[in-house]
Amino acid sequence: MAKPLVFKPKKGKRKPLPLPFPIDIEEFESHANNFEGTFNGNCVVITNKDSMITLYSRGYFGKGNLSRSEPIFPLKSETCVEEVLHLSLEEAYFLSYALGCLLVEHQGHFLDLDEMWTLYSNTKQNFIPRYVAYHHFRSCGWVVRSGIKFGNDFLLYKTGPDFHHASFSVRVMPIGNKGQNGNDISWIEFSGIARITESTSKELLLCYVNFPSEVDTCSPACLPHFQVNEIVGKRWVASHHEEQTQSLKKSQSVQRFY
Repeated sequence: MAKPLVFKPKKGKRKPLPLPFPIDIEEFESHANNFEGTFNGNCVVITNKDSMITLYSRGYFGKGNLSRSEPIFPLKSETCVEEVLHLSLEEAYFLSYALGCLLVEHQGHFLDLDEMWTLYSNTKQNFIPRYVAYHHFRSCGWVVRSGIKFGNDFLLYKTGPDFHHASFSVRVMPIGNKGQNGNDISWIEFSGIARITESTSKELLLCYVNFPSEVDTCSPACLPHFQVNEIVGKRWVASHHEEQTQSLKKSQSVQRFY
């Protein structure tokens, strides 16, 4: 029988429930291109204070460069570096492509969606499967954050990290793309990430991103042709399955070797 999904709430002072996105979906067109950022070669940087607060407080997009997660004001380092918001390439493209609320500047001009797709794909080798997974989980209502500190690609939160601990630690597994095969993960690596995930009270979610076989992935027009499959992976612990262990011992005791 499948174990029911449990959302583990966080202790402490509760904040008001945030809106899931930084724009009002009912007034989508009037809020287009609300925010502006700059591509710095690794991520998209937001410097406007109001934009930083809105993006993080409504959907938990980005991370403060000087703070642990939520940008804090006023905050400066000893070298007078000011607090800015860093958006991952997946977050930035979701805000531009799916919500249409972010303009990204690079080398003196604002990029269109095709230019962003090409630039981000060339910057990060696995951007395409990661973005497909990111878009999928955001569309399912999850708050998606980086999972790098747990050895995976993403963490999935119900409502947001201010309210619950992450329910899933996600490993993106691309399938059908040259040079990126999800089956390349070794059993040793799988065992390691499964152990880390379990020790932090999360579920390991393997997200298989299936590339379309006859569609060019050089533009975002390919996105509707991807397929996403999810598998929850767990470690088998003998002490947690006593009936199976006892049955195995009985079957082994019958065998005699002379």
